[in-house]
Amino acid sequence: KDGYHVLAAVQNNVFVLHGSHEIVLKGYNNGLTYVSDPYTPSLSGWYPISQLWKEQSYYSEDRIDIGAPFVKVTDA
Repeated sequence: KDGYHVLAAVQNNVFVLHGSHEIVLKGYNNGLTYVSDPYTPSLSGWYPISQLWKEQSYYSEDRIDIGAPFVKVTDA
């Protein structure tokens, strides 16, 4: 909501069938966020935040010392 990009690790969904995959979230509108998928640009588009949260990666390498695999990108 504040205009930051968020890096997100997801698994077992439209973006990746096996393993995990990183996507970039940007923008917010009525429960949706814009997903930019650098690996498969044709999958980029608006997705429900609730769906992405349910599909978050539970792989340990995606969660080391951060809790949830969603990281806000800031200048500082």
